[in-house]
Amino acid sequence: MGTFDSLCNQGNWREAVEVLDYLENKGFAMDLIRLLRLAKICGEPEALEAARVVHECIIALVSPCDVGSRNAIIKMYSCCGSVDDALKLFDEMPNRNSETWCVMMRCFVNNDYGEAAINLFTRFKEEGNKPDGEIFIEVLSTCTLTGDVKEGSLQFEAMNREYGIIPSMEHYHSVTKMFATSGHLDESLNFVERMPMEPSVDVW
Repeated sequence: MGTFDSLCNQGNWREAVEVLDYLENKGFAMDLIRLLRLAKICGEPEALEAARVVHECIIALVSPCDVGSRNAIIKMYSCCGSVDDALKLFDEMPNRNSETWCVMMRCFVNNDYGEAAINLFTRFKEEGNKPDGEIFIEVLSTCTLTGDVKEGSLQFEAMNREYGIIPSMEHYHSVTKMFATSGHLDESLNFVERMPMEPSVDVW
């Protein structure tokens, strides 16, 4: 196990997966903590096949109710650029928490599937889930990616009006970024000047 740990610490996913395969063939089961550590370093496009191996090992080890481990696998696939693998696992999950939806939305956003991320948020609400502040961060990030200032503004207003969520500095930063990156500089400045709190350095 020491060799495996050393390879993971070095970020050497290729040889770490080879050691994993060797140990599995010898009848040694890798523990979950080590598998999740390996999942973190398999997050690059070249590691997709290795990521699928790690996925299988984790699923074989955990119960269907282990949402956290499945969230970690979705993150791994997101970093690999495999939206299809991430979405397949997401759809197969018998249970999801708020982080699951955020991770899947982030996967779409990070891989330039902005419209799919907004559609997922719609599905989230249609399934009876109540949004929280964290998922609105993903929604606003999506609107920044797509340049949909109108949708982003509506979602920001809905946070407090419909769900009673008090926007945090991170939400204000996200809206400011959305306006600025889409070329709405006057709206961005006006938004900052109307903030009910002192803008952070990131906002400026």
